[in-house]
Amino acid sequence: VWNTYAAERAAMVATFALTLLIPLHWAIFAGVALTLLLFVYSSSSQVRLVRIVRGPDGGFEEQAAPVRLPSDDVTALHAHGNAFFAAIASLEALLPATEGARNAVVIFGLRGRESLTTSGIVMLERYARKLQAGGNKLMLVGVEPRVRREFDRTGVTSLLGEENIFASSS
Repeated sequence: VWNTYAAERAAMVATFALTLLIPLHWAIFAGVALTLLLFVYSSSSQVRLVRIVRGPDGGFEEQAAPVRLPSDDVTALHAHGNAFFAAIASLEALLPATEGARNAVVIFGLRGRESLTTSGIVMLERYARKLQAGGNKLMLVGVEPRVRREFDRTGVTSLLGEENIFASSS
């Protein structure tokens, strides 16, 4: 199993070995590049999508996100992990399939996300269009002011409708 500690050690050993083979400044550059690639890989593989449901005690709990979106139901989702460009493809693959779903609502939580990358915004637009094509709806909750400005500027607000974007309450 590849973990962060093993990746860091591998990058350090590789950088040390390179200092013996190539000029020092190139070895340092290669070590930085290798560390960055390992960080991007490990971050993108640590994305998790969960469904938020009401538990038997009346509180909320996390469950595995459904593979397919259920019709005539509300599905609340939240993503854990980094939301930068490399993780977006992993996150998009975890979203429930929209095929066959009718009259469904997906509530996607963005609480704590101070910004979204262009890849993240495009992914949300793509998913919203898939949902809308089947008569379904995407709602965003916990939207920070900066993210809301990004949505206004990129057209996400007009795509979803103002009434489907809820500001963070913090």
